[in-house]
Amino acid sequence: AGMGFADTTDATGYWHIHDMFDAVYYVTATCPGYGDSTRVVEVAGGASVTGIDFTLYEVIEYFDSPGGVIPDNQPDGKRFYINVPADAAASAVDCYVDITHTYRGDLIVELKSPGGVTVRLHNRTGSGTDNIQTWYDLYTDPDGPGTMDDFTGAGVQGLWELWVSDNAGGDIGTLNTWGLRFEFPPDLAGTDGSSVPTRHFLAQNSPNPFSPGTQIRFGLPRAEEIELSVFNIEGRKVATLASGLHRPETYTVYWDGRDAHRRRAASGIYFYRLRTESFDATRKMLLMR
Repeated sequence: AGMGFADTTDATGYWHIHDMFDAVYYVTATCPGYGDSTRVVEVAGGASVTGIDFTLYEVIEYFDSPGGVIPDNQPDGKRFYINVPADAAASAVDCYVDITHTYRGDLIVELKSPGGVTVRLHNRTGSGTDNIQTWYDLYTDPDGPGTMDDFTGAGVQGLWELWVSDNAGGDIGTLNTWGLRFEFPPDLAGTDGSSVPTRHFLAQNSPNPFSPGTQIRFGLPRAEEIELSVFNIEGRKVATLASGLHRPETYTVYWDGRDAHRRRAASGIYFYRLRTESFDATRKMLLMR
């Protein structure tokens, strides 16, 4: 919630943070093996705020540190592999790449799934900048062709391939570490194969970071009054994306990066919050103009 404000839940999930000043806070719940969940909480007039629940989705990560030399000026490149045993479909896939290289503009980096889907993460961009060290999609959009969304909804089990190609002479490099991060929201679809989920969920927006717009997916297991809204980092509502009575369904909505007055929102961190009669969840996204 901020510097000096923290608590650990008990066995029932109960938590309590006290002695907070009147302000808007971003409260983030973390748990090993799960993605973070953030809620916007306003404390006012010294009153207690209750009923703040979090929904955390399972996250599984796999890493390899081959320390593999990238052959200089050999377009055929070198291939590195991670075997993923998880037998499930992911709602989000991210790839971590840590390459030491003296001229990143020489490099092409591609990720290939067990199902044969290929996304070009890095396409000789960056000119003479040293090194690549980032998460695609968490912090950096793939250069393309392809996006990390191309991997979602399909099974992740099997051999994932990272291909690194050096396309000019005079500079050498090493793949220090690479990894994969999969997010598995529970029960995204009904057992009968329908689009009605068996429980509420609010998925991570995609793409993220984004410009100019992004998609947000959520699911309702029953008919409910809802509100899906976007807030800035100060806790002020920027836009309402969906509201009113919605039938049981899996929904995808689009935010075009504009506020309620159709003005372009500034670059920065935003939060989107889904509130229903029985569910409340918030996630973070990054708009980059």
